[in-house]
Order: sequence, then C-alpha cells, then structure tokens
Amino acid sequence: MPVRVTLNGAKYRSTIAVYGGRCYLPVRNEVRDAAKLRSGFDAFSFTHRREFVEWAVSAKRAEARSARIPKVVAQVRAKARAASTT
Repeated sequence: MPVRVTLNGAKYRSTIAVYGGRCYLPVRNEVRDAAKLRSGFDAFSFTHRREFVEWAVSAKRAEARSARIPKVVAQVRAKARAASTT
C-alpha cells in the first residue's frame, strides 16, 4: 500500500510492509538523517535559527549560498553529537 510520510518535517513516499502480521514502514537512511537534522536544527533557539538562515541567504552569489548551507548543517550535527554525549 503506497503512502506519503512526514517524519520530523522530512517528507517521502514509501509502502507499508507486512511481516508476520505486523505492519512496518521502511525508512531510508537519507530520510532518517534528514529527520535527525531537522530536530537538531529545531533544538537551537529561534534567534539562532534565524541567524543561520539569514547568513545562508544573505550571500550575493549563488555559489556562496550553496557553500554556506553545508557549514550550517555541520554546526547542527556538531551540536547534536555534543548533546548526545552528555
């Protein structure tokens, strides 16, 4: 049965699998990572999230904007790792 799923803001399509009378929803690793990243981004304060976004979109050249996004992602992942080790 095809379904549309939203997992912590990450949207994707999948199918429901039935094994041994139980229903399962398979999730690809990319979707899991995106969902973790979204929850990690949401863990920042509103002001910090706004600063990330403003910094990323304020670049004049598209190449610079594209280069800033991975830097924001790295900072979000670093904070998530630091929070999980404490």
